[in-house]
Amino acid sequence: MPSAVECGPTPLPASLLQAHALGKYCAIASGTRFLVPPYAIVGGNPATVIRKRFADADVDRLLRAAWWDWPVDLVTEHLRTIMAGTPAEIERIAATRKVVE
Repeated sequence: MPSAVECGPTPLPASLLQAHALGKYCAIASGTRFLVPPYAIVGGNPATVIRKRFADADVDRLLRAAWWDWPVDLVTEHLRTIMAGTPAEIERIAATRKVVE
């Protein structure tokens, strides 16, 4: 039985071969068997990348900012930006709060 993975807000039924191979906040279509890059949407069997959710530079920004590791109070304070802001805005918050690696 597959374990929980870091993969967005709504889990879908999928066969996960290696949970550690999934990129953070990727989207997985039902029945997918694939190594998923960060912030990618994949589907099919065999699975293929349908599209990227963000440009490569923006994915790098989000991974550096790692907002999912922020303290709860910081996430709460900047929830609107996390949900609807740009990756550059999220990275800027992380940099000013010194949470960027």
